[in-house]
Amino acid sequence: MVRLSKSKKRLQAEVDAFNANHPVGTEVEYWTGLREGAGKTGTTRSVAELFGGHTPVVWIEGCTGCVALSHVRPTSPPEVPSVEENFRRQVHQTVSAFRANKNRLRDLSPYFWVALTEMESAAAIGTDEDLKTAFLSHYKRLGAPGDFGYGTPCGTGLQKLYAAWNDFVKSTAVPQPV
Repeated sequence: MVRLSKSKKRLQAEVDAFNANHPVGTEVEYWTGLREGAGKTGTTRSVAELFGGHTPVVWIEGCTGCVALSHVRPTSPPEVPSVEENFRRQVHQTVSAFRANKNRLRDLSPYFWVALTEMESAAAIGTDEDLKTAFLSHYKRLGAPGDFGYGTPCGTGLQKLYAAWNDFVKSTAVPQPV
C-alpha cells in the first residue's frame, strides 16, 4: 500500500483540484521562468500530475517539457462537465494516478495495465458506447479502491472513477455491472 505524507497529500489535492476544473485542452497563460509580466498562451495537452512526487505539473501544447501548476493560470472560468465528460475525465485521471505510481505497482498483472490502457483509449477517442463497453469489460481487473489504499492517489482515483461511473449509469439506460 502506498502512503503519502501530508505535504504530498496537499500537492496531490492541488493536482486533483486542477484536473476537476480544467480538462485537457484548457486555454492557459503560463511562464517557463520567473512569473513576471505577460506569460505565453497555450492549451493543456495532459491532465495535471504530481511529477517526481514533489511538483504538480501539466504539459502544454507547443511547450517543451512540463510546467509547474504554480506557473499556469487558466484563462477561462472552470467549466461544469456533463456526466459523460466527467466520466471520461475520471478515466484519464485514474490512469494518470496509476502511471505516476507504476514503479510501486510492479506486482500488478499485465492484464491490469491492458485493461487500463483500453479504457483510456475508449475515453480518448471512443464513443460513449465504446467507453461503456470497455468499462464493463475491464472494471473487475481494476479491483477495489481499498486494494491500493484509501487516501492514496490510486485508491482515490478508483473511488472517484466508480462514483463517476455510477453517475454516468444513472444518466443513461446502461445496467449496473454485476
